[in-house]
Amino acid sequence: MATIDAIRKAILLKSEVTYGTDIVPGNADAYETENFSIKVFESDAKSRDIDRPGFGGTESAMGPVSVTGSFQIALTGGGAAGSAAPYAVPLLASQFSETLTALTKAVYSPVGTGFGSASMYFHHGGRRRRILGLRGGCGFKLEAGSFPYMMCNFAGLYTSPTDVSMPAADFSAFKNADIITNANTPTCTLNGVNQILESLDISAPSNFSYTNKPGQEAVLINARRNYTASITVKQTDLATFNPEALAQANTLMALAVTHGTAAGKIVKITAPRFQITGITEGESDGEKTWALSGTLVDEGNNDEVALELA
Repeated sequence: MATIDAIRKAILLKSEVTYGTDIVPGNADAYETENFSIKVFESDAKSRDIDRPGFGGTESAMGPVSVTGSFQIALTGGGAAGSAAPYAVPLLASQFSETLTALTKAVYSPVGTGFGSASMYFHHGGRRRRILGLRGGCGFKLEAGSFPYMMCNFAGLYTSPTDVSMPAADFSAFKNADIITNANTPTCTLNGVNQILESLDISAPSNFSYTNKPGQEAVLINARRNYTASITVKQTDLATFNPEALAQANTLMALAVTHGTAAGKIVKITAPRFQITGITEGESDGEKTWALSGTLVDEGNNDEVALELA
């Protein structure tokens, strides 16, 4: 009896043309993921309360089965200005669009219609799971002294696993990521004021769910995204930046962080309307900090956050 090892993993991802139809991702569609986690058999089983002479339980019927999971990908540039992100597929399956400007930049912005989807092949040891109709949400996490990450949650349609050999995954599209430092991350502004960044966490939205009814099996985007965010910065004098006054005035403030300095390696995260809803004081390196929690506001243009590569 052959066992399945837990060490070897390969994740292949490719955008679907027709929702739920396997686009057959290949070796060139391999993704450099981290902390990949998956629930391979999510079922809404139903039981009956059958009248019987005994006190024991009765059998259940297996309901619709779906797959859910999460992973993270290090944020890097596309290798050349105007090139698509090497991690574009999960963005396009997570309510983002892609706009490429030749030799200049690639921009990923949220959408309100025409949601994309992807086929994923998850190879683990000698076993493959195909996850079709994959959709989800993406957020971003930056912490000083660590790598910048895109955080992804997903759900997809279930298919039975098969035992196959590991693919010859090609990761050449992914470039080395740079750690968040003063030199590598030159810009962090909030409300037009330069900040000393400790961390930024824009949570991945969970406004998607699996449904299975006669005539329809799909992962639907069926609620508002409601991005929440938390940013921790070093405190400064109140004349320069006063978060309590800004929160009391219900100020919608621009947030922007730029990571990378050379063309083809620059990643910029922007949110035009961050609204503070909570403030916690702390300290780091013997200096005071503000941890500012809040929401990213969309005024009807699906522009609450954007990712730009240059």
